[in-house]
Amino acid sequence: MHRITSWLIVMVALLSAMPVMAEVPRMINYQGWLTDNSGNPFDTTLSITFAIYASSEGGTPIWTELHTIVYVADGAFSVILGSASQETAIPDSVFSDPERYLGIKIGSDSEISPRTRLSQ
Repeated sequence: MHRITSWLIVMVALLSAMPVMAEVPRMINYQGWLTDNSGNPFDTTLSITFAIYASSEGGTPIWTELHTIVYVADGAFSVILGSASQETAIPDSVFSDPERYLGIKIGSDSEISPRTRLSQ
């Protein structure tokens, strides 16, 4: 019995010493502020599309994600980009170049200009 207990203790110690190989979630916490044209903050629920681009203007998005329900309170909102579904997780290839820009589109409006530069 003593031998089995010693063996279990050794196994637990070895297993706890093994490096944990968990994949880092490919998500970005993004917070923003939305106002109308007069500068009044929004208090509503919106649909927002986020896109990452290689350039500050024009071009095709490298990655996109639609958040159908974004709560905006006194103009402030917060989303986790890459969390809408397994298919919209942000792939490592998106950041193969250090210069990337975030585009934001509220509902069916045009994309907000200028795009926000993402930095590492």
